[in-house]
Amino acid sequence: MKKVWGLCGFLIFGIYPLATMAGIIAEGDDCGQHCHWEIDTETKTLKVIGSGEMKNYSRPCTTSANCRTTAPWVDYSADIKNIDISEGFTSLGTAAFADLYVNDVHLPSTLEVIGDVALESHFYNINIPDSLKTIGFQALNANNLTELILNDGLVSIGSYALAQGKLETLVIPDSVTYISANVFGDTREGWNHSLIKKLYCSKDIEEQCKKAAELNQAEVVSYTKTKDGKYLIGGKIYNSANDVLKGLYIPKRIYTIEEAEKASKKTGNTFRLRYK
Repeated sequence: MKKVWGLCGFLIFGIYPLATMAGIIAEGDDCGQHCHWEIDTETKTLKVIGSGEMKNYSRPCTTSANCRTTAPWVDYSADIKNIDISEGFTSLGTAAFADLYVNDVHLPSTLEVIGDVALESHFYNINIPDSLKTIGFQALNANNLTELILNDGLVSIGSYALAQGKLETLVIPDSVTYISANVFGDTREGWNHSLIKKLYCSKDIEEQCKKAAELNQAEVVSYTKTKDGKYLIGGKIYNSANDVLKGLYIPKRIYTIEEAEKASKKTGNTFRLRYK
């Protein structure tokens, strides 16, 4: 019996102080059916652990400029500089991380939906997972990014999703079938729209992009994709969206006579030079 109580004592008095030393100042299980959250003041990180759909919250406003999410962690906003969402979540709830001022946002590879106003968090860095399908109303509003490449597989981008921020350059994948005309804001009094200057869009949604670009008179650059997924813009081919932003196109190479003779189909006494 003494050994059992000794072990319990170790667990109670040994492990619990370690949790306190880790800097966890607040935590709860009120963020979804399978969801736990905690704030670590040592890393300034809000960690949300669980799976499935995250809880939706309201965001009441006393004035048009004074809105506040009802998510429980907002009371500790001064202690949060990073948001870390664990693998397993498929959606971020409405207004879940609104009204925070953070540096980094880490999203899981399982995420499919960023809900309305979910990440109006004034963040500087974010990873957009390949699984993402929908970006909701004001979902990424007021961020501090200057350029952003959205993921292949994304389908829909809602109104004001990228408004009131510093975004200047955006690459929209050819999987997107809908982008709101008000994605970058509008001309309402007191509404600060984004600074968008250049928008890369597939030919299929070129007209939608032009509507969205009208507010800032931003340049719309349309592209098509080659069979192997490369970007074709103005006769130039780019390996990836990153290369598009960097201007790193694939230079055409002229075959040598020997290479052309081996690679090209001969026609009588002549052969065709082939470029790639």
